[in-house]
Amino acid sequence: MAVDHIGSLAEAGVTVRPYAGAGDIASVQAVRAEVRRADGDLWLPGPDTGEEPDGVHPFCLVAQADSGRTVGFTWMDWWSEGADTRVYLLSGCVAPAWRRRGIGTAMLRWLAEAGVSTARLSTVAENPNNSVRLYEKAGYRVTARQPRYRKPVEAC
Repeated sequence: MAVDHIGSLAEAGVTVRPYAGAGDIASVQAVRAEVRRADGDLWLPGPDTGEEPDGVHPFCLVAQADSGRTVGFTWMDWWSEGADTRVYLLSGCVAPAWRRRGIGTAMLRWLAEAGVSTARLSTVAENPNNSVRLYEKAGYRVTARQPRYRKPVEAC
């Protein structure tokens, strides 16, 4: 399923598609590296090695520019609870040069169109890219806040 019918995304020359396994690992790692250089050493889970299972992961997405370059991705885990499917979004990011073009919104919309009816999202409130605003604009609401603890660790 491509979400290229969304005007702003089509104008940006980007298509959202499911993660396709080992062939996507290097490009996802490249996006993570760009985001870390721009935003600091963030925890960004996703595929790390060729040992990741191949095949389509229905809720792990890749945003790909018409040039073939991967410009964003989501990495999710999901499970069923009763009659509803609940999805936990572990990570999602867009390469800095491609932000504010509707790619994050398109990935969230893709999930809704794929039948995800309930999602539990987690983000850092002080995220400099204002991910909380992105989720609120998509219809999500804050239901809980958790404290963050930080402590400098001295090198041995």
